[in-house]
Amino acid sequence: MSQKYRLSVFLDETHSILIARVFGPFPSAELCDRFIEAYAEIGEPWRYDRLIDFRRYTGHLED
Repeated sequence: MSQKYRLSVFLDETHSILIARVFGPFPSAELCDRFIEAYAEIGEPWRYDRLIDFRRYTGHLED
């Protein structure tokens, strides 16, 4: 069964950029939790610029 929403994270270490794409009606609190989980997996996430693509996000950012 496919999810109705998802978060895709790509890390380009050569250019020091984190690219995240948000798809569908992601619940706001869960989206924040998923970003925190993704950053926890990256050593020193503050060293990366971030590009977050919300073009396919259909939810509401409440948190």
